[in-house]
Amino acid sequence: MTGYAKSIVLYAGIIAAVMVGAGWVWLGQPGRPVATMRRQPIDISQINYLTNGSMVLLPVAQRDKMSAKERLRWLEKYGQVPEDADYGSIDWVLAQNTSWWGRRLDPNNFWKGRVVWLDDSAQKSAQRHGRFYPPIPYEESWHTNYPGDEGIDWGSFQIESANIHYADSSKERGFWDNFNKTKPTPPSDLIREQGNVASSIMNVRYSYVVGGNPSRLKPKDIASLEGIERHRAAELGYPPESLTDDALYWAYVLKCRQGYAQFPRLPSILMVDTKLITEPLTADQLKAANAWKLAYLQRLRREKTDEQYIQAYLKAWNLTEKEVFGQ
Repeated sequence: MTGYAKSIVLYAGIIAAVMVGAGWVWLGQPGRPVATMRRQPIDISQINYLTNGSMVLLPVAQRDKMSAKERLRWLEKYGQVPEDADYGSIDWVLAQNTSWWGRRLDPNNFWKGRVVWLDDSAQKSAQRHGRFYPPIPYEESWHTNYPGDEGIDWGSFQIESANIHYADSSKERGFWDNFNKTKPTPPSDLIREQGNVASSIMNVRYSYVVGGNPSRLKPKDIASLEGIERHRAAELGYPPESLTDDALYWAYVLKCRQGYAQFPRLPSILMVDTKLITEPLTADQLKAANAWKLAYLQRLRREKTDEQYIQAYLKAWNLTEKEVFGQ
């Protein structure tokens, strides 16, 4: 048995004891934890403080010197999985057995100073507290169709594989699914999906134009496949400005440039001039690459979209009010 496996066995015994003390019981399917008490929301603005003074983050190296019991006690007091903990590490495994894991988060404190959308930052912050989704920021009339947060769902618990199991509810799932389809998409998600759509379309074109068309596609087939990719992205809430031919062309260029910056070699499939990937872009090329962003933001303002989203886009894309909206 490896040292890691021995550690996991030790942690499993400690976790089992802690789970009994924390009020958990094993019910239903084997390995499914179910809360035996209704937990109240916690104020996450207070997570770094104890009643007797300040609670500071201990470095990973110092935490690694702790016994499992000591580390679990420290996590109990710290109130969340530390940001420097690798996903699946022992901090994540032990944190699932603290009293705060999976508790409902207070929406007012969670969203203070944040843009309200399901971006990586918000989701990771919620998950460090044992919730798969961030708290619902506001109530809407259709929420009455869903049970409250008392109806918590958990995944199966598998200590050996270090899987992390979060609490969520059907109400949260319903809210965020609807939110993602009806509200502006976070900048990082938008650029990532746009790049994926662009790559899919360019790969089909490469096969047809350069690769000998092994699938024997016809021009109408190419158009149909491209239409399917655009339609799928549009249904998920991605703006039409990001899915035009010009926007996807430059999204493809920028994605290839990003890959080249990380690993300086050209992809085996490339549908643009190599200079666009290996050499700096000109001012005119950068302007063309950003054109769809300006059109998108101008539409959002015309439609009186919540200004928090517009300002977040400007910051993420390093654009100024003057560049996008003029004087």
